[in-house]
Amino acid sequence: MVRQDPTSDEIAIVWGKPIHYDGDPTDPCGLTQWQNDVYIQKSLDCGDNWEPWYNVTDYTEGGTKSIEFCTELFYTDLSALYDHNGVLHVVWSTPLRDVAGGEGCDPQYASRIWHWDDGPDSCITIAYDASRPAWMSDPGAWNNSTCKMNVSECDEKLYCSFTRFGAHTSANGDTSADASAGGYENGDIFLVGSSDGGKTWSEAVNVTNTQTDGCEAGDCESEHWSTMAKYSNDSVYIQFIEDKDAGGLPQTEGAVTCNPVRMVTHPCFTVEPYCNIGYIPTQVDYPTHIAPNDGSGDCTSGITTNFTLRLDNIGN
Repeated sequence: MVRQDPTSDEIAIVWGKPIHYDGDPTDPCGLTQWQNDVYIQKSLDCGDNWEPWYNVTDYTEGGTKSIEFCTELFYTDLSALYDHNGVLHVVWSTPLRDVAGGEGCDPQYASRIWHWDDGPDSCITIAYDASRPAWMSDPGAWNNSTCKMNVSECDEKLYCSFTRFGAHTSANGDTSADASAGGYENGDIFLVGSSDGGKTWSEAVNVTNTQTDGCEAGDCESEHWSTMAKYSNDSVYIQFIEDKDAGGLPQTEGAVTCNPVRMVTHPCFTVEPYCNIGYIPTQVDYPTHIAPNDGSGDCTSGITTNFTLRLDNIGN
């Protein structure tokens, strides 16, 4: 992604750089597309000269940490923006990895969206947490539970829009309840905002808010592949595809359908800090005990399971 600062001659290129390339014998996982750092490179004179690369995320801590022990690694989707003060903002998504459970090389569909900026108080923060539901249908190739994000500025506040799979869940929030009859997740367009340059983020707004669980081809409402105007006043402007059969056709996901291109506006709302706690793992799968059918007896045993529980402040 290429962005220019409207207030100066500064340009930035933002991209995902693989930590290991194909065929690297030191790669413990071998999933090149799923194991990246976020990099930027800047020019201060409209591209005539370029500064050195800068590793925004540095998940392996300068190569001293193996990727199988990294709970976050960048995958595929990012967006960038220079704000009215000339500060560069980057948002990206990472699938969760159960490092504590010994499955650090097996990325999950559950994910989080992160924000970084190069301002004076530069830091990485969580813009949105989508670690639940833990169980969902296939969101399709090149997607996680959050993907296709865009970052923009409206009335001097930051906004991040994205596709959210798993927006509609079972009563306990563990299982998705919005997928096509073909078994692919239906998406919704979400929006979060920040009034302090990305340090804290609001509760998410479901902009499209459709649910067509079990829909047949042609009857689905899966909102996906959005873009958003970089700069606006009063409202954000989002364009997206209303997929009538969830999934990506190039990957033979779903049937051929005629899909409307939609435009939606949403007021640039007053941003309130949102406090929430995220946790990894999102469920404990073992040991499992089933009571007798007649209800007699107990369900206790001498089995003890030890695991690491990680709690994150995902709201501010």
